[in-house]
Amino acid sequence: MARKLVKRQDRIQTVRGLKKKYGDVPSHFLFSIKAPVEYQCPLIDDNIDKITICKEKLHKAFNAKSLDSKNALISAAMFAISDLEKNLDEVTRNNFVELREYAKEWKKLAIEVLDNSGHPERYVNIKWK
Repeated sequence: MARKLVKRQDRIQTVRGLKKKYGDVPSHFLFSIKAPVEYQCPLIDDNIDKITICKEKLHKAFNAKSLDSKNALISAAMFAISDLEKNLDEVTRNNFVELREYAKEWKKLAIEVLDNSGHPERYVNIKWK
């Protein structure tokens, strides 16, 4: 009687393999790590645009002939930067705090994985300046 060969399930060896097994979920989801902070470049670009608009309006106000024109341009400049302080202080500061927490969670996981690897020296990559 011939034996039926049963394919042995191999252990998943890579994070990519785990992601595939669980339906291509993000890595942070697999390891119960908070979602990453959104890219900050659009927020920074928006703030730079507001500063540029303000600078242009103030430059025009400086060169304006009438007091009404100066006042209108200064008001436009003030409006352009009205929420800039909030963006820079509250939003950006909060995002950096979240980014640090996100990095700490990954570092904690990485140290645990290295400690359990049995060969953490394999990953030493010291670059002295």
